[in-house]
Amino acid sequence: VLVVKILPPMVLSIPLYTLFTKVKLINNLWGLILVNQVYTLPYCIWMLFGFMKGMPIEFEQAAEIDGASKMKTVTNVVIPLSSSGIVATAIFSIIIAWDEFLFALLFIRTPRLQTLPLKIVSFITEYETLWGELMAIGLLATLPVLLFSGYYYKRLTEGFSLGLK
Repeated sequence: VLVVKILPPMVLSIPLYTLFTKVKLINNLWGLILVNQVYTLPYCIWMLFGFMKGMPIEFEQAAEIDGASKMKTVTNVVIPLSSSGIVATAIFSIIIAWDEFLFALLFIRTPRLQTLPLKIVSFITEYETLWGELMAIGLLATLPVLLFSGYYYKRLTEGFSLGLK
């Protein structure tokens, strides 16, 4: 599962570029979304698997004894108890996608489709660096991730106790 994450992205760039050229996903946001999913999904599954494996089975057994169906157990017990793992995985996935540079540089050519990291690099040219603009856009680039993480921080810390009060 983690083979994709172990390999450096540069190793995958030439085969992916060749494949994406053949299937016409160059200069297409769907190609970039696909690469981000392929690159982050194994690690996200691994994170969630580790979190689920660490959850006590007694909660599920108690729900079963109380007469809950498998679906009720999943929706009313497992998902609420694993919400912090789901939120942590979502934050990780969003940060990786938000910060992705290499594949966006390789696959996106049109300025209209460029991602934020590519726009940030455009403030650094051969002859000058626009430090003021670079710092301003750097600050603005971190705000969405900070706001998202801050909003879900309470939910994340609640889950460390596995929902127990």
